[in-house]
Amino acid sequence: MNDDYLPELSVSSPDGAIPTVQSSYCWGRLGCADYIGGREMMEGRDPAPVSAGAEIEVRYLVDPAPSELYVQQIGDKPGEMRSVPLDEGRFNAPEEPGIFYYYASAWWKTEDGEYSKGSTSSVFAIEVR
Repeated sequence: MNDDYLPELSVSSPDGAIPTVQSSYCWGRLGCADYIGGREMMEGRDPAPVSAGAEIEVRYLVDPAPSELYVQQIGDKPGEMRSVPLDEGRFNAPEEPGIFYYYASAWWKTEDGEYSKGSTSSVFAIEVR
């Protein structure tokens, strides 16, 4: 882990890479930054096309991997979030067509799990066709 730059989030499906937008973080020498979350961060950006039910992989390109990784689907109403169960960093896109927004967050902790060594989050959007 390097304190000088944020770990890169990689999100992909069999249909290709899914672009992400950096959100809030607390990381080493970079300090902390708090951004407005959710759909607002995706304004002006096209959602990535994804097939219905496609497997989506979410992972950070850093060693060690995060101690905790969470993905939430952002709802239509402000503050509405639904946890997305991950299976080794993977989940399936919805079956129904539409645009879906997600918030991914990760924490790195000390070996004893007592203290945070850093955290970061990103948002991304998919369009199921």
